[in-house]
Amino acid sequence: MTNVFRFEAAHRFAETRVPGVIVAAVALAAAMVLAGRFVPNPLTVAFDDLTMHIDDAMRLVQARDFYEGQGWFDLRQYRLGAEDAAPMHWSRVVDAPIAFLTALLVPLVGQEQALLGAAVLWPASCATLYLLMAAAMGARLCGLRGMLCLGLIVASSVYFFIRPGRVDHHYVQTLLMLGMAFLLILAEEKPWRAALAGATACVSMAVGMSELPLILAASGLIALVWVLGGTGARLRAIAFFTALAVCAPLALVATAPPAQRLVGWCDAFSVVYVLGVVLGAGGSALAALVLPETAARALKLAALALAGAVAAGVVVLAYPQCLDGPYTHLDPETRAWVGNRQEVRGLREILANLEEVSAFVLSVLSVWPLTGIAGLALAFWSAPPERRFAWALLGVLALTGWIISLNQLRGVNTSLSFAAFGAMFLMVWATSWTGLANALKPVAMTAIWLTQVPHTAALYSVLQKRHAIAEAPRAPSVAEVNSSLNECTAPAALAPLAAMPPGRVATSVEFGSFVLLHTPHWVLASPHHRNYAGNLAAIRLTDAAPEALQRALSEWRIDYVAVCTAPPLRVLGNPGSAWLPEAPPEALPAWLEPLPSVEPMRLFRFVPD
Repeated sequence: MTNVFRFEAAHRFAETRVPGVIVAAVALAAAMVLAGRFVPNPLTVAFDDLTMHIDDAMRLVQARDFYEGQGWFDLRQYRLGAEDAAPMHWSRVVDAPIAFLTALLVPLVGQEQALLGAAVLWPASCATLYLLMAAAMGARLCGLRGMLCLGLIVASSVYFFIRPGRVDHHYVQTLLMLGMAFLLILAEEKPWRAALAGATACVSMAVGMSELPLILAASGLIALVWVLGGTGARLRAIAFFTALAVCAPLALVATAPPAQRLVGWCDAFSVVYVLGVVLGAGGSALAALVLPETAARALKLAALALAGAVAAGVVVLAYPQCLDGPYTHLDPETRAWVGNRQEVRGLREILANLEEVSAFVLSVLSVWPLTGIAGLALAFWSAPPERRFAWALLGVLALTGWIISLNQLRGVNTSLSFAAFGAMFLMVWATSWTGLANALKPVAMTAIWLTQVPHTAALYSVLQKRHAIAEAPRAPSVAEVNSSLNECTAPAALAPLAAMPPGRVATSVEFGSFVLLHTPHWVLASPHHRNYAGNLAAIRLTDAAPEALQRALSEWRIDYVAVCTAPPLRVLGNPGSAWLPEAPPEALPAWLEPLPSVEPMRLFRFVPD
């Protein structure tokens, strides 16, 4: 049993390099197998075959608009909002490849089917890149055995990436963060690759700011290694920080509308963050460039502290409003609505709202990412000094993602992407057991594997059903919302509305993206917070009495009212949800005319006085 605790054996597998051809062949073969299992034919796929959430639908609308000729810098939605057009806080970075795939398919199947085909091909392409990078990193860290063990983990969890219809930007950002980490690991041999890692980080920021904590964590580790005097750390720090400082303003110029480049948005990539990156990263690069490798650690720390203090001080003085969070520009009522949305709730809130915190709860919420994080810690502790940077980097990124998940549950996916390498190390370590422990290998490897795959997500769903979670008034569970969304936003449910002459629609905030995607109509609101007036109006329509609803519909010049009768969606901005779904036709006011509908969607024409 003594060999069980010899972690060094797991590191020896990295001494034999796996040829890139073998890595690519294994990854592509896995991608083909998974595609055959999960990816429908893009030329014939139907919308009902897609797993599409609110942001996915809006992303398809954005990509379709771009394909049809809307400008690269024109990020407005002309059929959304209370004003002439609603601004979006996204960039075209993700729209462009979806529009490109659409253009490739249009000659074969026409635009409508091509857009659905692109919604299949884009996540499949991202999943293939994910498999390639994961296989290459696993092979580098633990050789062929590591690549195969990681393959068992990733092949089971890559479904999160490959699901047809999931074209939202969060999976793209996870992929970019994985690419940044891989390039930084490769920079141990060729420091210039750290410059590519910095550029990749800038692309991620241009897509969205949700992964900024991971970029800061990686920056902190690179700076720390330079302070401690690690081999090649100075050149790596210079390359990475210089690329960040140079590429951040270039990314802003390349993606932000010219009129918005000097606007201090707190909720998206803007001059606020560019200023901080240029001063912080630029100052750090200058410190590493000026100070010799042999400089005292205290002097290096002082130089980095000065760069950080200058960056933070200038940003706070110039944009103090951002200290209050990304939604500082919203009114209190809309901010409360955004705060109640499931995607911004974290593990701490979920645990606090459980009526009974059982061992089952704690095991699910902790074992899922923390098993891999523990494996990364063991790998770092047992690795030879020259190999510790890679494990430290992956551990820092996985831990940062898990900390994010305490406040926003979506951080779990990011954390798992890096924690998988720690689970891989534990599985490789288990394969090296000898003696009496040899018989325990299958049990140990299976137990480790189960902590990293979607089976744990299924357990979490069971947890939500078994334990009453005190939901906020406007925040049903994800499962309830998604189920009702699928019913009320399917093309069949919206077909009667799409057949009506183009007009202005008042409906649930959650439906806005789907109305834009499936119909020619204008819609008052969608769950995208820069549509200030429209979202606030839709939220207030939820509990409006008949007289107030009539006045509001007239004020917003509404033509159609669409109400989903599924119980979870009688909130979330569904007009007249307090009384309209239950009202029989004979009890409707004269200003609401029932229209042909497909349950559970009910449609009405607003007839102003």
